[in-house]
Order: sequence, then C-alpha cells, then structure tokens
Amino acid sequence: MNRSSSPKGSEPRTKKPVHVPGESAGVQEAAAPFVSAPAGKSDKMPMFAPVTKASQTLSVASQVAETLHKAFALAQRERPGAVFLAIPEDVEKLFVAEDAVPLLPPPKVRFFAGDKALSEAAAHIENAQNPVMLVGHGAARTGAAAEVMAFADAVGLPVTTTFMAKGIIDDRHP
Repeated sequence: MNRSSSPKGSEPRTKKPVHVPGESAGVQEAAAPFVSAPAGKSDKMPMFAPVTKASQTLSVASQVAETLHKAFALAQRERPGAVFLAIPEDVEKLFVAEDAVPLLPPPKVRFFAGDKALSEAAAHIENAQNPVMLVGHGAARTGAAAEVMAFADAVGLPVTTTFMAKGIIDDRHP
C-alpha cells in the first residue's frame, strides 16, 4: 500500500496493509528471505522505507508464504502500518511445491498489564486532582470500547476521545 501521500506516522487511507509489486529479475542468488535490494535493483526500496514499517525484497521462492505471513503479521501488529515487499520476476516465475507453502493464520495476541503496572495506574488515578480517560483509536481498532467504558464507569472517570476514536463512545458520557 502506498502511503506516500500521507505524513509519516499518520493512519493509512486504505485497509491494504501490504504492497507487493513485481521487480526486475536478479536477486535469486541471495540466501536470506529478507534482504535489501542490491544497488540499482529497485528504486522503490528507498521510496517506501520512510513510509512503511518494513521495506524488503523477497529473494527465495520457497519462502513466499512464510514471508507474506510475516509481512501481514507485522503490518497488523500495533501500531498498524504498511509493509512494502518486492518480489523479483525471477522469484515470481519459480515453481514451488504446494506442500512447501503452508499458510497459517496469524496468532491472536492480547496484551495484559501486570499487577505492578495496574497498582501504579490505580495509584495515579486515585492521587490525580482531575483525572480523565483519553481513549484512542486503538480501543476502536481492537474492539475494546465496551471494556474501556466498563472501566471508566466502575472507576468514575470522565471520558474523552482522540479524533480517530470519535464515535466509539456516546458523546454525552460524562
């Protein structure tokens, strides 16, 4: 996905997290699945590097599935962002046995705060003069709006949202 029209760090304008163009032939001799293209092989690498989470060239045909799996997992990991993966023509044209390309769904990852972090957060909230909860796009993106609101209601915190999280809670909530 090309985010060159968006400022660095801004949210992508589309839901296509991985851009995979064809490239000129000539990198099959590389041994690793992720390598920077040799000088002159791809002028796209430097263009995509500043606006993507990763900008890489696939050089081993038998690792296409694994590499794409890793690229999509990286693109969807917090904070989501685009990944550029170039596949040279010579790699595209190689035959790979079907059983050599297992494609597994990405693992579901949930993050939980430890007891110490929760105790520290509770102390900060309790000692704050005017505590307020700022809810961001991560709550909307991960479907955590109900949990966030349950916490805010249980603790008695007023809630506001960032621009990207507008609409996940009722604007009339205290």
